[in-house]
Amino acid sequence: MVSYFDGELNDGLKKVAFALCTPPAEYDAMNLMKAVKGIGTNEKVLIEIICTRTNQQIKDFKAAYKELYGKELETDVAGDTSGHFKRLLVSLLQANRDESKEFDRNKAKQDAQALYEAGEKKWGTDESRFNAILVSRSYAQLRATFQEYAKLANKDIDDTIQSEMSGDLRDSMLAIVRCIRSKASYFAAQLYKSVKCMVTDNDTVCRVIVSQCEVDMVKIKEEFQRNYKQTLGTFITAYVSDDYRMMLLALIREEAAVKK
Repeated sequence: MVSYFDGELNDGLKKVAFALCTPPAEYDAMNLMKAVKGIGTNEKVLIEIICTRTNQQIKDFKAAYKELYGKELETDVAGDTSGHFKRLLVSLLQANRDESKEFDRNKAKQDAQALYEAGEKKWGTDESRFNAILVSRSYAQLRATFQEYAKLANKDIDDTIQSEMSGDLRDSMLAIVRCIRSKASYFAAQLYKSVKCMVTDNDTVCRVIVSQCEVDMVKIKEEFQRNYKQTLGTFITAYVSDDYRMMLLALIREEAAVKK
């Protein structure tokens, strides 16, 4: 199947066709292996996948990784990353996040205070405290915590992470925070940045659209239009051409754009 795609399809269309023919957990596992194998690590891919998936999705792609490559994903990720970034990713790979829909306002205030003391109020940053809270609490609990943090620190948690951290750790924690607020907005931003760059990042475009087309694409399109003042279909049409464009438009359900 792969050899057929190689011979018959252009690069972008080939990536999408292969992704559509691959079970989601296996596709994530393959992208993670590609990110850690060889010289250098593609931290962007590790962040995009590991920081955005549910507990069950993480368990599924870990099992697929073991089945496909005979190795533990945590071991490979730990071997290719370092410091607090490594600890954050390995913590997320345990798939232990509370996924309840309820939240405790008092607990949110306590966690907001802990984050404030670990960041803004501290000389230097206690990254482990951020890790412990951002990795384990439910999305509902963390949204409440971010509200309490803004009241306490008089600034957004995003701003604190931007000012107190750097590099891959900063990017991974921002990804978590932004997904907690709105996964749809996070993925809309990923698509915008990947298409708007000097050379379209087809790998990211493919990963996001194929992984989300049956999950949250309606909301992603709504957030894209809200944030960038144009429809996702119009944006793709302006920057992507030929059959690859037609395939992407079909996946995001932009029927009017496809007919054009």
